[in-house]
Amino acid sequence: MATNKKILNVSNIGHHLKHIVVYGIVGLILNFLLYCIYLLLCYFVDSKLSMTLVYGIGVVIGYFSHKKITFEYQGDYMKTMWRFLLAHGTGYIINLTSLYLFVNLAGYRHEVVQAITILVIALYLFIVFKFWVFSGINKYAGN
Repeated sequence: MATNKKILNVSNIGHHLKHIVVYGIVGLILNFLLYCIYLLLCYFVDSKLSMTLVYGIGVVIGYFSHKKITFEYQGDYMKTMWRFLLAHGTGYIINLTSLYLFVNLAGYRHEVVQAITILVIALYLFIVFKFWVFSGINKYAGN
């Protein structure tokens, strides 16, 4: 119950807002670069293979940037790594499923589907990172 009070505590709004802004900046830069790589790779390989390669790169870069920059997490490395990988595994399944359903079955352009999916997964991952993966020990005294 204490966790729910901490999440809903009005005094933490500034802290949550800071995380949203930093997550957005880091995410925009990282995802823009990765999306450009995705589009380039699509000239050579299928969109799902391109997404898989780019997703793996994003996971590695994302872990260290969000751990250190976005959430300023200073806790257990292994605990967060497993949670991070599980969160991204779910995100990957959402991404692959979206490409298959909307590109292969419905016939939409992969560029549009991937761009929208990036936004959906970014929102999902922010929530999971903030309240599960990197919850706990960070530089913010009130956590």
